[in-house]
Amino acid sequence: MKNFIRFQSNCNALEKQMKSLTDLQNKVKEEVDSAYTQIIEWLREVQQFTLEVAHTARIVNNGWFFNFKENCRLSRETARMFKEVERILKAGNLTSQMVGLNYLAKTVEHIPRPSIESQSTASKTLAKIMNLLNDDNVLRIGVWGIGGVGKTTLDPSTNSREIEFKGANGEIVDILAIQLHERLQQVHKYLLILDDVWEAIDLDCIDIPQPKTNADSKIILTSCSQEVCRDMKTDEEVKLETVNDEAWKLFSRNVGEVSELVNCWLAKGLLDEQQSYDGLHNRGIALIENLMDSCLLEGGDREGTVKMHDVVGDVAIWISSSMKDGYRSLVRSGTGLALISEAKMSESLKRVSFMNNRLRKLPDLRIHCPQTFTLLLQGNLSLKIIPDGFLQAFQSLRILNISEACILSLPQSILQLIDLRMLVLKDCVYLDDLTQISNLNKLLVLDCSTTNITKLPGRMENLSNLRQLSLSRTNKLKSIKCCIISQLVCLEVLDMTRSAYIWSVKQESKNGQGTFEELQCLQHLHVLSIRLEGIPSLHYEDLFWICRLRQFQFYTGATAKSLPIKREERSVILRDIDLSLK
Repeated sequence: MKNFIRFQSNCNALEKQMKSLTDLQNKVKEEVDSAYTQIIEWLREVQQFTLEVAHTARIVNNGWFFNFKENCRLSRETARMFKEVERILKAGNLTSQMVGLNYLAKTVEHIPRPSIESQSTASKTLAKIMNLLNDDNVLRIGVWGIGGVGKTTLDPSTNSREIEFKGANGEIVDILAIQLHERLQQVHKYLLILDDVWEAIDLDCIDIPQPKTNADSKIILTSCSQEVCRDMKTDEEVKLETVNDEAWKLFSRNVGEVSELVNCWLAKGLLDEQQSYDGLHNRGIALIENLMDSCLLEGGDREGTVKMHDVVGDVAIWISSSMKDGYRSLVRSGTGLALISEAKMSESLKRVSFMNNRLRKLPDLRIHCPQTFTLLLQGNLSLKIIPDGFLQAFQSLRILNISEACILSLPQSILQLIDLRMLVLKDCVYLDDLTQISNLNKLLVLDCSTTNITKLPGRMENLSNLRQLSLSRTNKLKSIKCCIISQLVCLEVLDMTRSAYIWSVKQESKNGQGTFEELQCLQHLHVLSIRLEGIPSLHYEDLFWICRLRQFQFYTGATAKSLPIKREERSVILRDIDLSLK
């Protein structure tokens, strides 16, 4: 009741006190700004005066004065400098008191770090760094790895003095660099650790002495990027691995074959469609290597695969979704999902992934996703039905992956995906009908490996932009009509490894089937793997065509399954051939 009666007076008192607090805030801010200016001016003055004293000292030490007049002048100058240094010291003490700083040299202090005794990988890496420190031939060591895996923790100095450059302006950095330079010049042995370096630093530019022939001095830098280490000309680079193999199995995502990843980039328009197969392949590999050097990708468990840590993947999705024109993604991979909730779908989605789940049937969606260009459904081993209504919701798809499903045929609505660039049907072992794909004339990549097809559909020659066709391990493929393949004029890769189809080597077609000779019409072909009925009669121009292929594998014999799985760059395997002279 007392407080209620005095409510107005309390409000007035509070307002008055808040005004006093605000005034004090402004006063302190002005004093801090003023003190900051005085600090900069004082440091500059000390720097200039130090150079002046050093110059006079050099004259005295070298005996550059020989007459009475010069001696008197230097005596007066020295007396003046003595008074000047007293003034500067006094000004420095006042400045120090204003901001509560102590400019006296600090004793070496212990910086506590997390223990790595129980971390076998980190301990091994630390031992490697210590060995490099003891190697007289190694002066600059780079430690690189993904952020948060312990590069700073691994700094092999348990006692250190840290100088923080983050957030400092250019003048402060310049002064700190000068102080560091002077300190390093005074010692004969040092270990300089540059932690969390994001881009190459020109140490010569900031006048930091570098170890050249003195093996007692070393530089260690830590970075997330191997490229930064290389740019700073490190003698040895140590990659700090993330976690052990068991943890990777829990926290990694298999991105798939590297070539498939490059194909996805091509289909999404991230790579120039005008480039040749070799150009795309080289560009894709260069990008993957760059991502691996930056620790955003890791080598996969199998050859030709890469994997991404869950944290990196989640951050990438968050960043892309947070951009102004963000690519919203719906990722429900490997969660054991049995049904797709329509409530999760929206018109703004750009990428959708339900891969590696337990889906048996896909719903007829009433919500359309007109902006979605990637739909990943692979790894749903029990998926048997894809209703027409489901694909009708994704009219703008460029990438569709249905690998490892149990579907018998494709829905009629796939004909409406006129922008589709990549269709992956790999390991759909019951799929025996591809009739619906013949009108997808923008298709660049088609993977029908390990499917149950017995023939290629009619009008497949309409796929005039197709660049890569995989029919490997198609054990029931018996029919490819003459001139179907030869009309795929953009074809660069034809992979029929371990397929049951046998290419005739005679110019005349048997029963209207495709022949080896017609493949010579494919001017852009770079990779070819096929089974032949025998040894073809080759002319000079035929040899020229074959030599143009970057990779080929020709096989003859009765059993395609006996073809080696590991593929050589160029090979001819002859089996069941009568080479006797008769």
